[in-house]
Amino acid sequence: MEDFLDLLKIILPSAIVFLTAYLLFKQYLEKSAERQLKEIQAETQKTVLPLRLQAYERVVLFLERISPNNLLMRTYKPGMSAKLFQAELVRVIREEYEHNMTQQVYVSHNCWILLKNAKEETIRMINIAGANLGNDATGLELSAAIFEIGQKIDKMPSDQAINFAKNEVQKLFQ
Repeated sequence: MEDFLDLLKIILPSAIVFLTAYLLFKQYLEKSAERQLKEIQAETQKTVLPLRLQAYERVVLFLERISPNNLLMRTYKPGMSAKLFQAELVRVIREEYEHNMTQQVYVSHNCWILLKNAKEETIRMINIAGANLGNDATGLELSAAIFEIGQKIDKMPSDQAINFAKNEVQKLFQ
């Protein structure tokens, strides 16, 4: 019995020391893993944030380029018929969209949906204006018809999408 007590006197303090060391080491490893995770997240943020900002810049640039005011002035060439001008406007919008499709990886789903809606609404506005003109109409007449439709709209779809994108960029810094 005395041997058992002697053994217990040795094992019990050793077990307490081992348990204490184990708990301290476990706590150290957890804090170390947490710190490494935070460092990785910070490094990822350093890399991803500039890419996201650039994507939002390109989205806003696309939306500015397809807004009727900018698009009509940039695309019109003197002497264009309304049908040719209409086809050229739609082509330019689709080309711009295809050029910026990869930006959807970095912007929110809602932002991309608004961008697509702005593109489709702008094309629809151009097509409606073109459909209301005769076959011999000029590009200037198409421009006037597009501006007239634009004035009836409360807020241009591209402006709504731009405002949404700007708000999302502000959220990145909060």
